[in-house]
Amino acid sequence: MTKRILQFGVLLSILSFSFGVSAQEKPRVQDYPRMGFWSNWSIGADFGMNIQINKQNGDVFRSLGLGAHVFVQKKFHPLWNVRLYIGLPRFTSTAKYPADRYGTAGADMMWSIMNAFSYNPDRKVDLFIMAGSGIGYRLSNGANGNWCLYARGGMEFDWYINEHNTLFIDGLVGVDDVCNPKFWFKGSPVTGRCNSYLGIGYMYNFGLTKADKELVACCNSAKNDNCDALQEQVNDLANELTNSKDRERKLESRIEDLEDQLKNAQKPVNDELAKRIEDMKKDQYTYYALPFSVNYATNQKDVTDAEQAKLKAIAKIMKDNSDLKLNVVGFCDATGTNEYNQKLSKERAEKVKDILVNKYGIDSDRLTCEGRGIEETFGTGKNAISRRVSFYRMIE
Repeated sequence: MTKRILQFGVLLSILSFSFGVSAQEKPRVQDYPRMGFWSNWSIGADFGMNIQINKQNGDVFRSLGLGAHVFVQKKFHPLWNVRLYIGLPRFTSTAKYPADRYGTAGADMMWSIMNAFSYNPDRKVDLFIMAGSGIGYRLSNGANGNWCLYARGGMEFDWYINEHNTLFIDGLVGVDDVCNPKFWFKGSPVTGRCNSYLGIGYMYNFGLTKADKELVACCNSAKNDNCDALQEQVNDLANELTNSKDRERKLESRIEDLEDQLKNAQKPVNDELAKRIEDMKKDQYTYYALPFSVNYATNQKDVTDAEQAKLKAIAKIMKDNSDLKLNVVGFCDATGTNEYNQKLSKERAEKVKDILVNKYGIDSDRLTCEGRGIEETFGTGKNAISRRVSFYRMIE
């Protein structure tokens, strides 16, 4: 059984490494920000098969049984975790295959093989080497139980389904050859017990605290001189606003001139001038689009940390220009029905407005929301640029 577990671990290593080298390489793991104590905690359990090997009176006994563990786990760094566990690696025993039933409690150190090669926070799988020790309690058939020291080691393969849910397979070898220290002085022999365990389990990941999420967002925005780039984009926005005001003043002046001409013109000319004035008034109220758009993945409506920087820039412009009012408009690509896309585009716009109001202190009266579904798209087909929220300046 032990040999099979080791073979299984080697196979997982090869599989996981192939996943790792095929994924896009991310920044060095040393750049990973230090998180607070209450971030990245998980809780989980596993259930599996145990094979126990006992040596008694010169004879070796092997028997199968069932086992399970529950645990809490803390991720301190992409390279290593600490797991605190309590469990019954073997809780079954039969007369035909007599063996010890026992429980354990202890701590494991877990080291990521894949992140040691290259760090990729978007990777869906990981492979860990784990080792730890603790205390155990044995209950032999027909005998009273006794305490012992317990040690185990092995490998674990994790599959990250999403941000909060993980499935895993673990293979472990545990030994409790060291009896209770009180027997050492009585010359008690070492009994030679060994337990191999192969299990499958589930783990729920609580993720980052709110403070640490903000820390990660700040670190991401600060990388690659993003601060300078953001300031440059803010300046571009300010220039765009200035230009749009100039265009408004010219348009208003032209309308006034045409209205003066209309007073003294003949009826056919009046009709033509009236039409031109009406068209120009419509142009006056045409939206002046701002450069920033918040982008989304398919079917998503939450603003990611990476897109938050754009909202921060929009908020700064609105605070610097107290008369600026914006229409927040959501769009979708061609995925899904028209009714679904219309609803999703409106929800995207409303969430962006909620962030600008509640996080950045913008007056809600200066913002309106609108969802246009797939009425206006860029390009053809399922194009990612159509999954966005854009901002349009309203002229009063």
